[in-house]
Amino acid sequence: MPTPTDPQQEQDIDKLLGQVAMPAMNEADVPSLDEMIGDSRFKKKQVLKKPVESDIDLAERLKDCIVLDGEGAESLADSMRECVLQSGDKVYGATDKGIGYKDINQDRVGVNPDKNLVVVADGIGGGTNGEVAAQYLTESLLAHPGDDTTVNPHLEALDMARDRLVREKDRGRRNSSTCFASVQITNDKADTKYAKIIRVGDVKVLIIRDREIIFESIDESLTQQKLDRGEITEEEALFDSDRHIITNDLSAYSDNIDVEAPYSKPVKKGDIILIMTDGISDNLTPKEIIKWTRGTKTPEQIIQILSRLTDSQMKGGGNFKMPGKPDNRGVAVIHVS
Repeated sequence: MPTPTDPQQEQDIDKLLGQVAMPAMNEADVPSLDEMIGDSRFKKKQVLKKPVESDIDLAERLKDCIVLDGEGAESLADSMRECVLQSGDKVYGATDKGIGYKDINQDRVGVNPDKNLVVVADGIGGGTNGEVAAQYLTESLLAHPGDDTTVNPHLEALDMARDRLVREKDRGRRNSSTCFASVQITNDKADTKYAKIIRVGDVKVLIIRDREIIFESIDESLTQQKLDRGEITEEEALFDSDRHIITNDLSAYSDNIDVEAPYSKPVKKGDIILIMTDGISDNLTPKEIIKWTRGTKTPEQIIQILSRLTDSQMKGGGNFKMPGKPDNRGVAVIHVS
């Protein structure tokens, strides 16, 4: 789980366990459309006193979506769920609290099958109520996925999620923050499939073709900045003390969140798209993931392997390059058809 740079988020989460349930919203207090959309450039706004949308409206938008929180799961594999996108591509998602970490899961995995959209969110572990931020963000992205005509379809959803966090902070709940990665499968006029990738923070995205990595996302973290400046090597980055500190996230204090334009990568039948939080990517390198999943045929098998390997790492019995790191785990695997 990444650690925020905001010192206000360094609180003891154990004191807040059990506070996840959100106060009921009053549908009569629904704001105007202008209030709901807000400033998509994330300029500082006045605190809104009304909910972005009613519980009923949100539930209606999410009725065909899947949001996994790993509640009751004994392992990552135990939480696994299958879904088929409208594009025909198969998705398996899973998340759990991990081993040896806090007794709460702050990761979320979400799927909007009709929009071919998959989201993995990582609540900030060093702060408080990270699970609230991850839940709000995942719900907002799935409920308001945007469309292919916009440069960045997530701006409205991110603004809505931020406003919900502002309201929770105003009600006395401590600030919470999260990072995420989303992948949306799209088609062009020539019927070529693309993976449209949008990220904030250090949720990792890999695209694997014929046992080779053809795309790897770059983390927004202090360690990555050191790499970019040539201060450390890739080998040293695996053990860098700052690898858990991210430089971009979404919270109630996000006056100007930096979201780059989506990266669209052509994909073809047989490709595997892997989206994972640092509970996995901080325990296994991409090369190790390729090595141990080589020859697997389904997303289900990949998640089962990742579950066993990270179990071993978190228990301190792994034999991998990186030291074992207890953390929540969230992963989605898309098998392109």
